[in-house]
Amino acid sequence: RRFAAGGFRDMTRIAESEPGMWTSILLSNPQAILERIADFKERLDQVAETIQADNEKAIWSFFHEGRKHRKEMQIHQRAGRDSAYDLFIDVPDKEGVILEILQLLQGISLVNIHINEENREDIHGILQMTFKNAEDQERAQTLISQATSYTVLAR
Repeated sequence: RRFAAGGFRDMTRIAESEPGMWTSILLSNPQAILERIADFKERLDQVAETIQADNEKAIWSFFHEGRKHRKEMQIHQRAGRDSAYDLFIDVPDKEGVILEILQLLQGISLVNIHINEENREDIHGILQMTFKNAEDQERAQTLISQATSYTVLAR
């Protein structure tokens, strides 16, 4: 099976995990987990009712509030500053592209690299690169933008 959205793959990681580990986790604190499941079911029922009522304003508000709360969470920060310095590079699916970019970045502290696993011929891939600090991110963005025609977005 092929899925178009990488987010779906991220949401299915528990299914891919070791079953024994999750069995142990669920049975180690069943009351708290059952409460969270009940809360989640209630929220899903509310969303379903909103969809059935064709309530565009309520649907919009639901996602707006979720987005607002997500942005307020401290998961993107460490010691009061951004914890990730990412570049997203729109690259063609052709041999040597990643090597070309890595050669441009020699001497820059690259923390992580992720390749979007999209395999459709009509869609370019997205190369996500994470840097140690903002300076390395900015330097990398400048080097890639100057040396290639690839679209480079910083986050």
